[in-house]
Amino acid sequence: MAFTFEITHISRLAWAQVGVLDGKLLDGVVLIGAKAQLLHEGQHFPISVKGVVLDSVPPGTESLSLTVDLREAAIKVAAAGDKLVCA
Repeated sequence: MAFTFEITHISRLAWAQVGVLDGKLLDGVVLIGAKAQLLHEGQHFPISVKGVVLDSVPPGTESLSLTVDLREAAIKVAAAGDKLVCA
């Protein structure tokens, strides 16, 4: 499924080897296992969505959190304002 996700905050949990990307789903649908591209300062980095966290999402908003593997190169450069895009 195609989607565009804008990162608003990043947490890196080293003990769990997971990164948590908080943000807004601008369009589309995010699926666990989705392969996307992180758009960071004009560069593209491949990234895989490991999980989608919905528990903390206020009803009626497009906000959600995505989990990714900390060993992926993309999470090392990711910053608030970057986008994940899956075609």
